[in-house]
Amino acid sequence: MNVSKRNEAIAILKRLFSTKLNVCQDIYSAELIDTGKMTWGELGPLMSNLDLENVSDIVLCWLYEAVSKHSAALKIPDVSHFFTASEITEANSAYIKRSYSKLPIAFPILARLTDNDNYLTALSIQDIANLKSVGIIQWKEGMQRETVITKLSDNDFISHIKYDDNRARAIGKSMSDGTFFPNSLRWHIVADESDYEVKDDRVILKSGYIAEIDGQHRDKGSEYALMNNPNIIMTMPIVLTIGSRATAQRIINQDEERAPINKSVVAQYKYTMGNNVLKKIIGSGELDGIYKFCDTQQGIQVGQGFILKSDFAAAIDKYYSARTVKEQSKVAEWLIEFFNELASINYDAFVGYKKSISAKNSVFPIYVYLSSKLQNRSGWEDELAAVFPKLDFLNSKKSIEIINKEMGEKNV
Repeated sequence: MNVSKRNEAIAILKRLFSTKLNVCQDIYSAELIDTGKMTWGELGPLMSNLDLENVSDIVLCWLYEAVSKHSAALKIPDVSHFFTASEITEANSAYIKRSYSKLPIAFPILARLTDNDNYLTALSIQDIANLKSVGIIQWKEGMQRETVITKLSDNDFISHIKYDDNRARAIGKSMSDGTFFPNSLRWHIVADESDYEVKDDRVILKSGYIAEIDGQHRDKGSEYALMNNPNIIMTMPIVLTIGSRATAQRIINQDEERAPINKSVVAQYKYTMGNNVLKKIIGSGELDGIYKFCDTQQGIQVGQGFILKSDFAAAIDKYYSARTVKEQSKVAEWLIEFFNELASINYDAFVGYKKSISAKNSVFPIYVYLSSKLQNRSGWEDELAAVFPKLDFLNSKKSIEIINKEMGEKNV
């Protein structure tokens, strides 16, 4: 490939990744990921680190040709401007060689879940990644929970399976940190599109593919985890069904009809520093007489309490740093001391919280921020008494500016 044209193509890709990253992700999802050409584990680092100088001409052609299919909307030259016809043909016939188990593949039956073809099996995330990388495990439109359309221009649209790379990365980090609890993936063999055999102790896929109808973010998250540690020990349970495409759609419909869990409650269940500290605070019982915490916004609306646990924990995460159990215990002890002192200043408002603007849930992140600024300061009780009357309980940004000014810090 011509060096000058190669550098020009790389420069255009870098610009697109910097200015239209979400659009590029949608394009690659449809053109490279859904087709099995590349995995997010292979593609993600190229897009986030912009390390394109070291990729082969073939991979560079894949990356550029995919976006150039929408050259009018993206206002970039066609792929033929940089690659010759023979180079494009060579790239289109190439594939990434990976280590994997060839078909047929046997999936052990750990349990028969129903009388029909509905089985529980399990595989290591290494085996799952291998199957995904060679196209045996696929995402198929019409057998996914959601397909989205991205509009590039009035006449240019991309249809692709919904995917959130940030969510996958968060799952991958949780896997790497050892805080992820495996839950079941859902795989489906389309009976008339694959050759398979069911024996007493295993399901054997002889040819064809398996559609992943639920679990794509955990699947991609495991790819990121394997990049950090290829030897990570983790096995994923898998519910494997066999039937028609319509069967897969009925399964998706059944799952979607489950009652959703309140997001505030889900936030409390996450393993975060803020949640750990809040649990220590509530568990101590030392603030129970004044401060009333709620699990949901509805609890606040009906007057059960006035502090949403998830918002309070999020504020702790934002304004404090405490990694170890010992450090988190110290933060909890300090916040108990701080809020007891705050109660002595604002007692009547907290007791009559239903009518007080200084006891609104939206104000408590400001209090947590103020506590972080007063921590380890001598005479902090007097400083708290001095700054509290100056706070604007209806304007969080203004209150933070006031706190910074009183603490002798610059506002940014």
